[in-house]
Amino acid sequence: MLDSERNYPRDIDGCQLCRREVSSLTRHHLIPKTLHGKKNIRRQYDRDYLNKAIVWVCRPCHSFIHELKSESELAAHYNSLESLRALPEVQEFAQWLGSKPAGFSPKKKLRKKGG
Repeated sequence: MLDSERNYPRDIDGCQLCRREVSSLTRHHLIPKTLHGKKNIRRQYDRDYLNKAIVWVCRPCHSFIHELKSESELAAHYNSLESLRALPEVQEFAQWLGSKPAGFSPKKKLRKKGG
């Protein structure tokens, strides 16, 4: 069940990557929405899965994920919370960000690696 004010599940206490308790979280689709219409994605996953395969992350973590990997890389290799958490760059960023207060937002952008 979703919390009507926050629009995310009540059992989610904070960002699923940095684990900070923040006032709002964003939906990160494990299979990026821009790829949902692609034939190869539609063959692999049904529509219900595509819409429900999400993790709840704070805005800085969400931005970091998309700056770090391309959407095709996310869909192919990092399509679970566990695989995202296993990335050394994500581990380092999440640990660093987790030590910051809830309202903190990094100022510097990371350059996307690869394609």
